[in-house]
Amino acid sequence: RGNSNTATASQTVSHNKVSSTQSGNTNTATATQIGISNSLTNAQGGSSNSLTAYQTGLGNKAQNTQDGTGGQSTITQVGLLGGAYNEAYVFQQVSALNALSSVRQDGLRNTASVTQGGGSGMQSEVDQLGGWNTATVKQTSGNSHQSSVTQTGLSNVANVNQTGGNGNIANITQGPAR
Repeated sequence: RGNSNTATASQTVSHNKVSSTQSGNTNTATATQIGISNSLTNAQGGSSNSLTAYQTGLGNKAQNTQDGTGGQSTITQVGLLGGAYNEAYVFQQVSALNALSSVRQDGLRNTASVTQGGGSGMQSEVDQLGGWNTATVKQTSGNSHQSSVTQTGLSNVANVNQTGGNGNIANITQGPAR
């Protein structure tokens, strides 16, 4: 609890778990995992907080949850041999005014899900490089939301759902392998 706190975790090899919880304002949490079948769960309540998750390997799962205004969430999942079967989940809700979310995944059969609600001016960016990846973005309530999904490769699926307001923008770009 409190303000301006920093939490950092780093793990290597496989089957590791990280869990961090912060309440207050201007807090920062960073987690790095290298290996296979790792999981991390980060949660923050308050304003102007930042969550960063970085995973390298296969079959990893990351979940960032933020309640409050001005939250920034970043999840990057890249892989040994290109990465595969990684999952990224972002929840920015409850007064999530001006929340920012960024998810980047490289490889095959990855899943990205972003849910933002409870405020206006929310922005989401999902970038997936590979094939058979799935991206889902839900932005509910409020106005002036922006969502961008970029998928490169074969047989990708993108869903963007923006409801409950005006002035929303959604961009989906799907193209061949780079």
